[in-house]
Amino acid sequence: GGGVEPGTRQATVFDPEIAVAKRRFINRHPQFSWSDFDARVRHVFAKLQESWSARRLEDARAYQTDALFQVHRFWMARYKRDGLYNRMSDLDITWIDVAKVTRDAWFESVTVRVYASMCDWTERESDGMVVGGSRTDPRVFSEYWTFVRTIGSTHEAVEHTLDQCPSCGAPLDQVSAAGVCGYC
Repeated sequence: GGGVEPGTRQATVFDPEIAVAKRRFINRHPQFSWSDFDARVRHVFAKLQESWSARRLEDARAYQTDALFQVHRFWMARYKRDGLYNRMSDLDITWIDVAKVTRDAWFESVTVRVYASMCDWTERESDGMVVGGSRTDPRVFSEYWTFVRTIGSTHEAVEHTLDQCPSCGAPLDQVSAAGVCGYC
């Protein structure tokens, strides 16, 4: 049903070096905006919830690594095999904490903690009966998500919507598992 998911009210676990890591990130990317990133996190988070609830994972394919996409496909197939339909509605993202910023030889990543609520329920396909969760009582929860991008992009940022590549403005239909735009 609804209510507060265990752990949601516990403090965010921040990397002890978060302030330094964020400054280094901004020094590497002076055009970067944390408020724009917040908007992107909200957009991607909502897009994934919507695509899951609509059973159209391909609508959010460009926002997921191959590994995450395969996990989502597995669970969607499992629900379908069992005659179940997991649905969500009324998503409300209350706030986002940037918890960690890292860089290695291939990727930069930003881990955030997203605080949200939504109605989340599972119903039987045969008769629509709710077998878990609630259509009306929102569940309050938080999740840690990591956003990854490849190092070495030399493209200048262009004006774009959240459904376009931030480097070239192309559609997101050719983004690889490593986050590389096929148009760039």
